[in-house]
Amino acid sequence: MSDSDDSEMNVTQNLYGSFWPADELIIGQTFLAKVVSIHEDGLLVDFGYAVEGIVPLSQLTDDEFESISPGDILGVEVIDTEDSNGDVILSHRRYKQTKIFESILKRGGRGSTLTGSIIERVPSGYIVDVGLRAFLPNSEVGPQGLHLVETLPSNELQFEVKDFEEFNREIVVSLSQIQQRDLDQRLQLLQVGEIVQCVITYINQEFILVDAKGVLGMVHLSEMDWKPLLHPAEDVEIGDVIAAEIIGMDNSYNLSSSESFLSRLESDEEGSHLSKAGIEKREYHDESSAEEAIERLKRRPCSVLRSYLCRQCKKWHIGNTTIAPLELSIRRTLPHPNFLFVKKSFIGQIVVGRVHNLTKTFVEVDLGDGVEGYVLRPSNALRRWNLGEDLFFEIVDLEVRDGSIVLVPRSREEARDWYFQFADIQTFEQLLESIEINEWDET
Repeated sequence: MSDSDDSEMNVTQNLYGSFWPADELIIGQTFLAKVVSIHEDGLLVDFGYAVEGIVPLSQLTDDEFESISPGDILGVEVIDTEDSNGDVILSHRRYKQTKIFESILKRGGRGSTLTGSIIERVPSGYIVDVGLRAFLPNSEVGPQGLHLVETLPSNELQFEVKDFEEFNREIVVSLSQIQQRDLDQRLQLLQVGEIVQCVITYINQEFILVDAKGVLGMVHLSEMDWKPLLHPAEDVEIGDVIAAEIIGMDNSYNLSSSESFLSRLESDEEGSHLSKAGIEKREYHDESSAEEAIERLKRRPCSVLRSYLCRQCKKWHIGNTTIAPLELSIRRTLPHPNFLFVKKSFIGQIVVGRVHNLTKTFVEVDLGDGVEGYVLRPSNALRRWNLGEDLFFEIVDLEVRDGSIVLVPRSREEARDWYFQFADIQTFEQLLESIEINEWDET
């Protein structure tokens, strides 16, 4: 028994002597009692009165009843001064509840923390055992707490008191508030450019979610690999441990505002609902104009671009939907394919490439497997370039230091001559059969 328990027992004896008259008992009074005997239906205890009290089996947990012995001291609260048999009925369960509420009030009420575990799923949330039954609403679980409630009972967790009613012994707790403070602290320990070990927790057709040092992070499809991917599952699977570089942080990320989005994400493998969660409202009158705007807009770090038709205003909304507080890149931890290409290629070599970006000064060319070259675009160039067209190119410069590859377009006839002289003419013919390679014409 602790010093505080000794103190409580001594106060009882000093105030009332060896016993108290039973008619002075008040429902709700608390005492420290000594177990006299153990019976199948409960305990007989001495709590300093002329009569002994009864603690029914229903007022103890199974573990408490199995571990208790005669002579043990336990806290009790009066719940009936005289039942139909004339006995004083006491409760250990109510005593613990009272002490928990006293603790909550001492620590400031709402916002104080309790330790417990999630024990039961109910339609609108979860039941939590914090010494008494507390309620955890679905809205207070938080996206990062979803995995904690997959198996019940959960491990011991920290909860914040959201609301409470002392008279009815009701407590509403929150996981998301604890998670928000924890997230804010963890984000302060991370920085852009840092390479961290991550565990993949979710795979979507556009991105993956990872656990990066306890912080939720996203890796967009474009940052998975240097080579183009149709789906992240081509490279990784759930449970994989990967290295990734932090390329974006959202220090204002709010778990409560993003909870509904990530909760739905858990139940939607293809993520078709993403368009409706946390989107910035930019209005467009038809779907085609919204899709064109997506092509023009720049994706913000830690988010994806989405559009959806609003049922209320009947207009298309478009913008960035925040996914996670961290955005990471796997490909930036890998050597760029250009360096490997430069090592095994040579000036004068003819290659096939696809035009994939046009600027005022140069044309970007995709050479496959993530390798990119460029064609300097003179101001007096007459030919009009077409995005997506395949052409033959000659390598005119290779830079080992930065991996740059300078190209010039060549005609089919020039390519045929090169293959005939330096490679295999059959390879050239096979290329023409398998790919629709356009003819280069300066005019």
